[in-house]
Amino acid sequence: MDDMWKEMRDAVGKLRDLFGLPPDFLGTLISEDDWSFVIKLHAFVESALTWSLEVHLQSVKLESFIARCDLSGGRTSKVECAISIGTVESDDVRFIRGLSKIRNRLAHNIRNVSFDLKKYLQAMSADEQGDFLTNAAAHFWEDSLSKAEKEVKKQEILSEPKKFLFWSAIQLIAFLVIRVDVFRLERELDATKRELLEEQLAHARLMLEDLKKESKA
Repeated sequence: MDDMWKEMRDAVGKLRDLFGLPPDFLGTLISEDDWSFVIKLHAFVESALTWSLEVHLQSVKLESFIARCDLSGGRTSKVECAISIGTVESDDVRFIRGLSKIRNRLAHNIRNVSFDLKKYLQAMSADEQGDFLTNAAAHFWEDSLSKAEKEVKKQEILSEPKKFLFWSAIQLIAFLVIRVDVFRLERELDATKRELLEEQLAHARLMLEDLKKESKA
């Protein structure tokens, strides 16, 4: 398990460096106050998804359009685009929408700068907490758990929500990076196959020309 999380952090580190973020960005992010944590985490997730879409769609003409799209919500959002090309899974989508919901609550009012994530969740109704668990904490929440197991997991997540949001983001971004790596390898393989087929086609054409000449001799 520890090796898996290390590989994920290494994958996320590639994107951190690509974006020109400080080497200790991930380490300091988790220790930020809750308002700064949510705003920065959301920005990192959105930047990662935007980058992933640009790579997969491979069109400079689309970059400015993608950048202007909302992260989630609506049929023209980045999330909907990612769903359509298969770069995110259902847990990723629920996490993004859950994180966006919290971020949107905070981003437009400076009075929320003292926001306390744990107190915010504790003040929620049971239904609202359920919404947080099945969306923002989707990577760690399983509907197949028994009632007793769900209660244990619920208390675990609500007692340290920041940690679960952080590792959900790490998992999502790592998978985006790995999927881009796979996409690029497949593209290189296709290019290699195409070059080989073109060589074989050129050779076959030469043979055909030679046969035509011989048949006329």
